[in-house]
Amino acid sequence: MKVVAALIVVLGASCGSPYGSPVGSGQPSATVSTSIRAEASAAPTAGGPLAVLYSLVGPDYPRHGSYRIVLVRSDGRTVASATPSQPSDFLVYPPSCLGQPMCAGSLPDWIPLISISRTRVYYLDGDATVRWLRPDGGTGIALKLAIGPMQRAAFAVTPDDRRIAVSIVDYSKPPQVTVHLTTQDLPNGKAVDLFDSTSSVTEWPIEWHGQNLVLAISDASPHSIFGDSTNPYGASTGYHVVDSVTAARLATLGFSTSQLATADCIAGLLGPAGTACATRLSVGSQGWDGDFKSFGPTPFQARDGGMRWPVLSPNGQRLAWEMGQHQFDPLTLLEAGKTPTLTSIPGQPMGWLDDHHLLAVRYANQKGSFVIGDPDTGAIADTGLPPDFRYFGPLGP
Repeated sequence: MKVVAALIVVLGASCGSPYGSPVGSGQPSATVSTSIRAEASAAPTAGGPLAVLYSLVGPDYPRHGSYRIVLVRSDGRTVASATPSQPSDFLVYPPSCLGQPMCAGSLPDWIPLISISRTRVYYLDGDATVRWLRPDGGTGIALKLAIGPMQRAAFAVTPDDRRIAVSIVDYSKPPQVTVHLTTQDLPNGKAVDLFDSTSSVTEWPIEWHGQNLVLAISDASPHSIFGDSTNPYGASTGYHVVDSVTAARLATLGFSTSQLATADCIAGLLGPAGTACATRLSVGSQGWDGDFKSFGPTPFQARDGGMRWPVLSPNGQRLAWEMGQHQFDPLTLLEAGKTPTLTSIPGQPMGWLDDHHLLAVRYANQKGSFVIGDPDTGAIADTGLPPDFRYFGPLGP
């Protein structure tokens, strides 16, 4: 957690670490109110994957207002959207604040509010209701969670909509944070305890990789050379891949000092091939086995922090980043072992929709918006969505 003045609201990341021991199976901690299994095989769109974006910024933020989720085609057209309620806000005060009228509090960790399967987007509506949105605009309730005061929920649904992992993060006893992680089948499955931990770090599920679970790990210290805000999951330290039955750690991705130079593999989205990665000497990728693959010399310097960073294509063959620090500079592509090439797409890429389309934030006439571009043909479609949206990944095949 990061310390802020009591009346200042910041979207920040702070995060996690070692796990407590698995604790076996327990009583159901959540209930399913709507069956979703029957529709899980429905194709989301005939035109390829959809881009999922969401924004917490609005006229009611940071009060208990709403946020917006949109599903966008590669031609820039929004096909579905939802406007759920944001979770309750609270500040965490350390024990030293007792009796201190002007003591500073800290915000809870930045935790994503959505999860993407192959057929729909799941999202938190308020503190405890997990709902879903289909590309045809249909919505429903997937899960209702038991959430207490000073608690936040995080969740990840499997691509086939059959299982969900849920972390309940409890901030009621600072400076320690208690995490309770469960998994269960959808719909109406019994929640099974995976592990409990109490420490100064936080961990929560963000996606599934096969039968394994991917957890975001965060602590109170900044690590990324690109800036913590470039990670869409709030993972300031990186990720742990764990067995979804035993909680045994299988791999570690993200920030590492085990390479010849410090490796920063936190910026940008995770994908089928892993994550983009940079050291002080080279730029490349980190696979799901934790191994680093160099594409070539790094183009990044210390002054690039928070301004530009690499994103990895789904097939793991290409990296993209903005050439300069202005969000109208052209996008650069790099394939392993080849010379970087400039494209006609301007702006900082936020992630790939598929192996042929990128989402980037472009500024023109002092106004920014998300565009979807094909780096091979130069075709660009403007979504009309402002840069306060955050790209969270593709929905669909």
